Amino acid sequence: MVTNGRDVVTTDDEGRYELPAFDNMTVSITQPSGYQVPMDENNVPQFHYNHLPEGSPDLEYGGIEPTGPLPEEINFPVFESEANRAEAQNCVIAGDLQVTDEEEIEYARAGAINDLSERHDYAGCGSLFVGDVANDDLSLYPAIKDLVGETNGPAWFLPGNHDIDFDSSTPDHAFDTFREHMAPEYYSYDVGNVHFVALSLIHI
Repeated sequence: MVTNGRDVVTTDDEGRYELPAFDNMTVSITQPSGYQVPMDENNVPQFHYNHLPEGSPDLEYGGIEPTGPLPEEINFPVFESEANRAEAQNCVIAGDLQVTDEEEIEYARAGAINDLSERHDYAGCGSLFVGDVANDDLSLYPAIKDLVGETNGPAWFLPGNHDIDFDSSTPDHAFDTFREHMAPEYYSYDVGNVHFVALSLIHI
């Protein structure tokens, strides 16, 4: 399945799809069971593309860099994963990481993150951090990604009310910095026999 945030389509047997395009959209795929989307060096899944030709308005934490014209094609690679296909899964779901500064990042590293780094039984499903990834200081996102780089398996993220670009004048750009660094505001992915639907319930 592929979505532009408004419409959802399925690919054909050759992986092709068509979707309407508009400015300030995020195109993303649903990771299918038995497959894994690529991850960056910090285990953050790479399954979406932001399209914002002129970039975000002037935001304290940067928002989305100008993407320029829409490419002719937006392609999303996946590779087969036996770990993702397994019916029995262990998954980490955690809320309110909500680090305020570098000192609190180190507390997290020495605590729960260290525990997760020593376990490998959740690598197929990975971790889902559900809201308030940072505590208002979105400049910490790179350090947070470095933190989850010590976990095993994909690290999925959802925004909370402390992940907002508070200086955005409209709701359309309130999560631009989160979208640039982490993930869309809402998306889905499959692991084993489970379909995860990750939704942001923040009203702005």
